Amino acid sequence: MNETSDLTPKERQALKSAVEIERGRKACEAEEIAEVKAMSKRKIFDDMMEGAAAMKSHREDEITLRAYNVEATPLPKVDSKLIPGTRNRLHCSRTVFARKLGTNERTLEKREHGRAKPSPQGAAIVLLVRKYPDTLERLERRLAFVPSEAHQRDKRIPSSRQFNR
Repeated sequence: MNETSDLTPKERQALKSAVEIERGRKACEAEEIAEVKAMSKRKIFDDMMEGAAAMKSHREDEITLRAYNVEATPLPKVDSKLIPGTRNRLHCSRTVFARKLGTNERTLEKREHGRAKPSPQGAAIVLLVRKYPDTLERLERRLAFVPSEAHQRDKRIPSSRQFNR
């Protein structure tokens, strides 16, 4: 007999959502691994030198480089209802959500109540988190490898006061 037959429809839906999130997470991890492998195979110095040579040739009118006109597309508006909706969808308190986004809790509160608007970068992050809920976890993993200021301070030469303990 199927193990899910004892579950209520809400529990089945929650289980289904959890499975979908896990599949998405695994797919994202596979993409990250492929990206790291591709970057490790590139010869960045050679690419830079090739680009510099192309610029030199272009300046000397030996070749014509392609030029593109790219118009910036405006981001969709992030209104005061979208932020708490996203936060509730992730089952996060305001404090936790603010910390995960890397912003102050009061700032997030002002944005939720419509007293402040997020910057374009902040709006983009909120929209990414709304569409791809694992964005916060991926940001945390990436930021975990960045040494903090405290870690940098610990690497400094100790003062004589620290030796006298």
